[in-house]
Amino acid sequence: MKVEQLQRKFKYGVMDLDDPGESLSLERVREVWATHYPELLTAQIEGPSISGNKAVYTFVRSSRDKG
Repeated sequence: MKVEQLQRKFKYGVMDLDDPGESLSLERVREVWATHYPELLTAQIEGPSISGNKAVYTFVRSSRDKG
């Protein structure tokens, strides 16, 4: 039996985002990427879903009604 650690992959919409550091928590990854995409600060983190040797996490923005 071979044990293989899954690499993390992050998605936001149609974009693939690199993992800024595998030792970072998911919340910290969200904070790092929020410097480029501020709307991520309120996004939910879904996953992981497994795709090959990757654990894929998806940032999902909260939908809000304006008005």
